[in-house]
Amino acid sequence: MKSVIVSFFVIAVVALMSVQLSSAVQCYECNSKFDKYCKDILSYTDILPPQYIKNCTELETGEIKYEFCRKMEQNVDGDKRTLRMCASHETKERCVERTGTKDIKLKYCLCDARENNLCNTAFGLTSNKITILSIFSLILALVLHL
Repeated sequence: MKSVIVSFFVIAVVALMSVQLSSAVQCYECNSKFDKYCKDILSYTDILPPQYIKNCTELETGEIKYEFCRKMEQNVDGDKRTLRMCASHETKERCVERTGTKDIKLKYCLCDARENNLCNTAFGLTSNKITILSIFSLILALVLHL
């Protein structure tokens, strides 16, 4: 009986992880210079209001595909800003920090919006697949102990 239950959960998790709920890539788009809410997200569990959601698929032109989200923090002469936007390419590093002349500092992080829409909330970017796998592991552990 346990093997039937375990098989059911394995099939369910594989099915959940392979389903793409939406073909549109969505990211938050805002600039804290114009709106304080853009900067106030403290963790990946916090969300911005719906008016900040951008359908990145609408930006695609020709070969350029916007499949990633970017969160950028910049400090220019003490003026700190947070920008969130769609991105068209991925870097090798998940987060990159740059320092320029005249007190210019920049940190930007990218996440794959094809796996996790609206993923540019915080620098602790996360994937829905990891969450699903964690829940599956917990359920499987509980079932095996019954």
